[in-house]
Amino acid sequence: MNRKLLVLVLLCSSLLVSAYCSAGPAGEPDPRAFLDAWQNADNVPPLNAPLPMDKIRTIVFISLGMPKPALSGLLEQGSERSDVLFVLRGWQPPDITSLYAQVYRLMPVGRPANVVINPVWFREYEIDAVPVFLSKTDDGHWYRVSGEIAIEGAEKMVRNGRAARTTDPVGPLYPVSEPDILALIEERIKTFDWETMVQKARSRAEDKLRGEFVRLPKAHAASVHYYDPSIRVTEDVVAPDGTLLAAKGTVINPFDYVALSNSYIVFDPHDSDQVEVVRQRITDTPTITLLATQDLYKANELFPRMRVYPCMPLIATRLGIKAVPAIVRQQGRRLEVTYVPVR
Repeated sequence: MNRKLLVLVLLCSSLLVSAYCSAGPAGEPDPRAFLDAWQNADNVPPLNAPLPMDKIRTIVFISLGMPKPALSGLLEQGSERSDVLFVLRGWQPPDITSLYAQVYRLMPVGRPANVVINPVWFREYEIDAVPVFLSKTDDGHWYRVSGEIAIEGAEKMVRNGRAARTTDPVGPLYPVSEPDILALIEERIKTFDWETMVQKARSRAEDKLRGEFVRLPKAHAASVHYYDPSIRVTEDVVAPDGTLLAAKGTVINPFDYVALSNSYIVFDPHDSDQVEVVRQRITDTPTITLLATQDLYKANELFPRMRVYPCMPLIATRLGIKAVPAIVRQQGRRLEVTYVPVR
């Protein structure tokens, strides 16, 4: 595929990026923002000729709804001109490749033109018939010429001031045949079943995590027990240089080296009584991390401002948790596990 058409392909996937169509003087879209993004888009191959903004003199709004001789004539006039940019409004999804092919066939062989898609410009300039020309004067002002005319003819009208004195079309105008791709996107967004999509994603995530959660019984009586996280080394631990770090039989308590800055509450988010226990405790102790025994999404919905993680079997074992809800905090060199009774 021609390199400049490849730029068109890449830009189509980024139509909603607002930087492409930022507001310029007098509220009009600023071509500089769009062209800068076009030139600097990630992974876009280098153009055959650079297109710095100070060289862009004319932007031509076109459509495949124009008579082929008129459209091919404009593309030929703008081919290999680094100061001319052609703009299309969109395509009929999902047939974007057909749009590329049709545009490419209308270009002179071996002499590509610069073509992009920008439906926002069509909206901002209220263009529903083409061709329409935007051409820049030497002092940097943009003027509009509507109707079928040669590119040089439109540029001449701008240079001699005629474009500033009239808004009447200078030649035939043709309806834009391509749909407003943004309107199609907006309509699909309105009718899209977001709830079903979220539910499906949630179900997939839950299926993936189901084997990772630990299921624990309810705590029916208030109790406190202490858990010693110490481990006994079963064989010598040696550094790469041969230094003995810990001999076999050594007992190591991690709290001799690190401290828990937070308390932890382990709970079942599907149990309303346990949820209420969490609500009461988080107001008393600000530095709390929540561990859910199932349905991480529901737990996050219940406590959107808290850090919520899945309680996995290994975590429950390391924290010495046997039932829920449980509150875990460090007490010296041990963990204190407090069980809060629920119905």
